[in-house]
Amino acid sequence: MTWWWNRLTPRVGWFPFGLLLVLDLLAGYSTYRAEWSDGLIVAVRAIMIGSVLAYLLARPLGLPDWAAHPVASLFGTLSVLWILQDLLSDELGGWRDKLAFLWLRWERWFAAVQDGQPRDDYYLFLLLIAVTHFLVGYLSSWLLVRHDHAWVSVLLPSIVILINAGYSREVSPLFVAIMIVLDLLIVGRVTFMQRLWRWRARGFPHASGIAWQALWVLSWLSVALLLVGWIVPLSTHSPRVSALLQPTSRPWNEVRDTLAEWFPSVRGPGGTRGGVGGFASFGDRFEIGGPLRLSDEPVLLVSGLEVPYLTVRTYDLYTGRGWRSSAVPELDPETSTPPSSPTDQSVVQPAPLLEFASGEEMPQDRSIALERQTLAYHVEVLQARGAALPITGTPVSVSVPVRALHGWTNGNDWRTIELESTPEEQIPRELRPLAQLLRDTVFRPPAEEASATPTPDPYADRAWYWSFMRGSPALPELDTLMNQLAVRGIEVTFWWEAGADDSFRIVRVAYRGRLPDYADLEALFPTEGVSRGLSYDLVTTVSRATPEQLRAAGRGNGDTVDSGNLEASVYGVYPRDLYRRYTQLPESVTERTRQLALALAAGKSNAYDVAATIEAFVRQRIAYNEAAPTPSGIDAVDTVLFVRPEGYCTFYASAMAVLLRAVGIPARIAVGYYPGESNGEMGGIVYRDRNAHAWVEVFFPGYGWIPFEPTASRPPLLRGSVAEQADWLPMDPILGANLPTDERFGLRLSELDRSEGAGAVGTAAATNQSRASASRIVVGVSLAVLGMLVLAVTLWWFWGSWRLSPAGRLYLRLCRLGRVAGVPLRESMTPLEYAWEIGRRFPGTRRAAEMIAFLYTREQYGQRSGSEQEVRIAARGWRESIRPRLLRAIVRWQKPLGMDESDAWTMRGRWERQY
Repeated sequence: MTWWWNRLTPRVGWFPFGLLLVLDLLAGYSTYRAEWSDGLIVAVRAIMIGSVLAYLLARPLGLPDWAAHPVASLFGTLSVLWILQDLLSDELGGWRDKLAFLWLRWERWFAAVQDGQPRDDYYLFLLLIAVTHFLVGYLSSWLLVRHDHAWVSVLLPSIVILINAGYSREVSPLFVAIMIVLDLLIVGRVTFMQRLWRWRARGFPHASGIAWQALWVLSWLSVALLLVGWIVPLSTHSPRVSALLQPTSRPWNEVRDTLAEWFPSVRGPGGTRGGVGGFASFGDRFEIGGPLRLSDEPVLLVSGLEVPYLTVRTYDLYTGRGWRSSAVPELDPETSTPPSSPTDQSVVQPAPLLEFASGEEMPQDRSIALERQTLAYHVEVLQARGAALPITGTPVSVSVPVRALHGWTNGNDWRTIELESTPEEQIPRELRPLAQLLRDTVFRPPAEEASATPTPDPYADRAWYWSFMRGSPALPELDTLMNQLAVRGIEVTFWWEAGADDSFRIVRVAYRGRLPDYADLEALFPTEGVSRGLSYDLVTTVSRATPEQLRAAGRGNGDTVDSGNLEASVYGVYPRDLYRRYTQLPESVTERTRQLALALAAGKSNAYDVAATIEAFVRQRIAYNEAAPTPSGIDAVDTVLFVRPEGYCTFYASAMAVLLRAVGIPARIAVGYYPGESNGEMGGIVYRDRNAHAWVEVFFPGYGWIPFEPTASRPPLLRGSVAEQADWLPMDPILGANLPTDERFGLRLSELDRSEGAGAVGTAAATNQSRASASRIVVGVSLAVLGMLVLAVTLWWFWGSWRLSPAGRLYLRLCRLGRVAGVPLRESMTPLEYAWEIGRRFPGTRRAAEMIAFLYTREQYGQRSGSEQEVRIAARGWRESIRPRLLRAIVRWQKPLGMDESDAWTMRGRWERQY
């Protein structure tokens, strides 16, 4: 029995091997959590099969290397195929049919790769994941069990975890923390065991429990390393560090780009497709929150007269947790697969995708053409990010074929076109050919045929057909146009008038159905896709509206838009469909968020002043922190505004957009890049990954979408003089303070040039520091000052205090920390005398110490406990007055102020101290 047990036991012991299995499992689970695609449970299964197989071949069976590896290759191939076929539906047949299905897909993929055609295969990606993880599990276990190589064995699964943690915000930093602890324990344990074997071989004496003592030291060393990493976080966003790491990261970037080219539909970090993570993936949706990890890699090179904000996507639908485009369908993940991008024509889109040839002029909405200037830019894609083109302003033309994704108008209401009076620009683009044909056509029905059986008209069964149209030469073209509209889901009917000469004319057209809203461009998708090396010329119009003009927007613009399609609000008149779409809010938006929005808008008579006030409030309210977690609670914006006011650009932008919508001002989220820096060597403006940004656009009638910059780490967008706001806002019933006025010209220059991805953590306004919770401040100060001493004295500090009352606990802590600081507690001293002594030796602590002693004395001898408010005041005095001074004395080895100890607790000394 002993022989078999020794045969089963790894040479390094069960403890390191068990930890390695946990590390392999953690690596597989991190890939599963990264959500690069569906079906990633194969990673967990494959890595565990590889780990167990290596152990069986290396230890119980004891096969040599030349025999074990072929056996592992055969068994691993069968295991991976079994894992993959298990994901397929049984409707395909048995396992043979499933394997044939996989083989056919892989053949097509390889053929497409060789021909240079677009290629993508979900199952081939899963095969790559399964094989990679099987090899990681097998090699790590084999190297540890057979060859005792601890460093190499932990390196492989650790690389998997670091890759997943670095590229996906779904993988928590806790994975890395656990990985560090496991790596240190495995390497330390194996290294020490090897040293122990050498000692025994040479006959060196040693203690019997030295191995476990070493393991205990390694455990504390792991915890200490984690604490140091938490207190002093290292960042690669430093320019010098980034420059040093750039050569080493280039091979990884090439591998990443190759995989992205082979598998373009694989999701980017954060569960979105095609991007670098979160909002910066520029997909159809994103959730607010998660650590912001942006590199210094250049992605765009732009040349032009100005350095603009570049918009990639805009979002209209707030979900309570994030934003998405309602123009792209929300498909049921159980029944269908979402498209990789809106240009995926295999999925029917509810919103129109309008195709434009290279250089073709795009339709412009004349109702938002005020104060616009035409500019031209040349853009070169250095690294592909997302499926849409970066643009600025309202595009007029693009030098590559594109598909435009617009919002849509309401499809349920009938709308009319008066053919004689309606201007051309007010007729929907899709209906203009029909309107022109009907304007030019006069219907003259032919004379009745003498035959008893007249020739039937082939168009007589059409719903739009009238008898007077029979025989008209315009009917074939009219039928074609009506069929095209019907395919698009647009219904059309006619009103006609009879002329004096027995002629008939169509005078009015009624239509309903979804039509593109040209004032609401969401994205431009190149027909051939976005790839490295793509370059294009962009002609666009940008707004030059001044604050005075924007304050007057929305007043008296009913003559520019059909009055039946308008929506009147407190701040102006808006296009009805656009207004309803961009003032949408879910039920999750809380009442206190709505009340805050109303308080901010109070006293403002126009949308611009409201937007400027909310922008300034959000900039001051929220502390900038790129490591902010995903907001919890019923609504993300509520959490950001009232519970944890910190975050980065998407936090700021979401808060501002929701507050604007709550008061009836149309607003949307735009994501793209803030202005880059000039690079003379490259010959233009370079936009990098860290330039990825989110901001707010507000719609002003007559002027269109106007950008606002609510993020405190970026300078505000100045448009001339700011609204006069000398009057103070009323007391806010929610926050309990006066709401801020417009402070966009405040002196916060040191914070304004901080890049979005530069690792910035903190606030742009000093007042935001006071909003950090007291518990976080206490934890941070304690860890920074005491370090490992806190761990050593934790048990001593809390021993015997859990059964005491709050006042008793405070007094116990006062006595314990006072003794360590050099103030002994004599048996003859009363609590008040000891408090006086603390106050005399440490100036500034007397009142707080007396409060604690008074509550404790009254509770012990007067049988009356302190009220909740008294305990709260005493605890605050302990935190803010007593504890900091005592800790400083301990750390600095500061000797308390001298005294005549014979007079310390006498009645005379007490009276002298008191009076």
